[in-house]
Amino acid sequence: MSVDMKAKAEAAKAEGNTHFTSKNYDDAIECYSTSIKFDNSNHLYFSNRAACYAAKGDWSASKSDATECIKLSPNFLKGYYRLVQANLELSLFDEATNAAKSGLQLDPDNSELQKQMRLIKAKKAAKASADRNQSLGRPVRDGDAKEILELQDQMQATRREMNEVQQYLEGCKREQKMAELTKSEMSSFPVDADMYRSVGKMFMKATRDEIETYHTTQSTIHSKKEKQFNDKLEYLKKRANSQMINYKELMGGGR
Repeated sequence: MSVDMKAKAEAAKAEGNTHFTSKNYDDAIECYSTSIKFDNSNHLYFSNRAACYAAKGDWSASKSDATECIKLSPNFLKGYYRLVQANLELSLFDEATNAAKSGLQLDPDNSELQKQMRLIKAKKAAKASADRNQSLGRPVRDGDAKEILELQDQMQATRREMNEVQQYLEGCKREQKMAELTKSEMSSFPVDADMYRSVGKMFMKATRDEIETYHTTQSTIHSKKEKQFNDKLEYLKKRANSQMINYKELMGGGR
């Protein structure tokens, strides 16, 4: 391919990008098509045109271009994202799943593809719920997929928060136990024994009364914190239970 043809392809792409930014999708499609005419080996031209078709809601055309994009550049993650999006809109859930998994093999931590995987599961669940309700003569609700996805995210966030609170609670219990153990051990020391209290990485000499007062205060503080974390954990358990009930209802189990 001549340098002149590649230059013309890039010039058309630049013009297409301008049209895309201005949301002139038809003009952008025409420009990207010109780029492909001059150079059909560049995956970016197909990716950009797929984005235009997606913006117009032409998901079949978007899927076709995204598929070609991936063929030309199997490591281009955005191509997988566009293919998943198109398959999702076409309700081709298995194909969407396969595309997302292929992308995640390249980048397991890709947040966009991970979110798409959750969205696939939510839409599949919503469709199954709608089909079930329809077969039972129940009303089919719009927006179930979005609600399911939001609930899944909320449930995940609640689980994370519960784990954090549980860790803080265990820390309080350890500190409380150490304070009580220290006070108990002190009772076995001679009355005139030299004693020291840790202050950061240092140890400072202190009287028995000062150390006992310190650990009594610490024990009281940790006891209050422990109660606060226990209360928070109970609240989160109730929230998690409520979210699960709502999730089951959306899935058709409660209606």
